[in-house]
Amino acid sequence: MARSDRRLDLLRRAALALCLVHGAGCASSVGPATAWQPWETIEGRLRPEVVEPPVVYPVGERLRVVTYNVHYAKDVEGIARAIRQDPALAGLDVMLVQEIRSFPGEGSSRSSRLAAELGLGYAYAPAREFDDGTDGLAIFSRHRLENVAVMQLPRVEVAGSIQHRAAMSADLVLGSQRLRVVNVHLDTRLNVTTRIEQLRPAAIDLPERAIVGGDFNTNPAAWIGNTVPVLLPVNGDSDQAPVLDDYMAALGYHCPTASFGPTAPIPVLQVRLDSIYLRGLAASGGRVERDVDVSDHWPVWTDVSLERSPEAVSAR
Repeated sequence: MARSDRRLDLLRRAALALCLVHGAGCASSVGPATAWQPWETIEGRLRPEVVEPPVVYPVGERLRVVTYNVHYAKDVEGIARAIRQDPALAGLDVMLVQEIRSFPGEGSSRSSRLAAELGLGYAYAPAREFDDGTDGLAIFSRHRLENVAVMQLPRVEVAGSIQHRAAMSADLVLGSQRLRVVNVHLDTRLNVTTRIEQLRPAAIDLPERAIVGGDFNTNPAAWIGNTVPVLLPVNGDSDQAPVLDDYMAALGYHCPTASFGPTAPIPVLQVRLDSIYLRGLAASGGRVERDVDVSDHWPVWTDVSLERSPEAVSAR
């Protein structure tokens, strides 16, 4: 297939993704997203934390990128121990974390303690208040993070309530290079068109080389009123994960983790909730670390080449 024909096919499939659920009468409207807000301008309980790595690490030819929903990180020491003991995760360079919390009564944030355990720098971006603390996202890194920013994603009423969802971005400083990294956590009970609408503001208007990863909560269901699921064939055309892959491909991204299989131990269902998308970058290797069982998700990783990827860029 010629490049122009391939792009047209991707755009058509993306259009199908945007129309798929509307045709079934299951779509729901979403609110607007905010613009990216620099972390230094955010005040109050939702003010992010940004801490540099304790040492300066050399920049290699590859970047090991992990995404991991840590389910509130209630056992910080257990998570750190599991990462250190896993040969693949022990060599991580960047880790995108979702569902991590902070409570003043614990003395310091769970992101701060996990970073200290792993010898990494970090940025923690609260998405919302929770009890007397906060719940949000974090990026852990061996390299300095600059231009950390937070975006409040479009809000959707799910099961009768609205939970604030956010994305965070940062420039990863790799010597003289900068690489934009975006961490997202989408709502659970969404149809695929609404899921795309919630993700879109955080994935567009990024630099030519970018990484977008996190918990996309893609699932093989159609949701009635964003509450009641109607299960669809996991390997069928209506599974949300490959439809989201098609949409991201139309934006110039590819998904090296698409073939890794399920990312959460959900009985019966083989569901890919978590993914890593790359634009202008090549990847090699990786897998889902299913022996790491300290959360209700498994960590997912891939190695990203720091050389420019003509194949990935030509997909745009």
